[in-house]
Amino acid sequence: MEIKLYKTKSEKNQITKILTDEVNLSGGLVESTDIINPSLKLGANTNYFNYNYCYVPMFSRYYYINDIEVNNKCVILHLHCDVLMSHKNDILSSTAHVTRSKNGSKYIKDPLVTTLNKVTWQSRKVGGSVPLANSYVLQVGGGN
Repeated sequence: MEIKLYKTKSEKNQITKILTDEVNLSGGLVESTDIINPSLKLGANTNYFNYNYCYVPMFSRYYYINDIEVNNKCVILHLHCDVLMSHKNDILSSTAHVTRSKNGSKYIKDPLVTTLNKVTWQSRKVGGSVPLANSYVLQVGGGN
């Protein structure tokens, strides 16, 4: 089975990861493994400790390398699926109705975000002579 190892410094919650230093290898699955958290057996001819990410074309998925186990003549990589990168094309081409925003948004009505709506009335005499006795001065303040 083909395996591609990478290095990445991208955040885990970033959909598109920046991948560097690709290495193509062949290996096999360790018995009793699964597609979400597989373990792969590789030959011990490369320094795998510098890599933290991989792609397995057979599964069409990207994985984080969680642990590297060294046995007599082989290396076992313990992986965990990166769902965001594995399904990024579907995620980026989808449409959505946004109802929540991480930092709050003045354009999205969100019942879980507390807002303040306050009206203040003040009456003051204006210095000097005002030509019209029943005039009003309106000042509106606001912001985020």
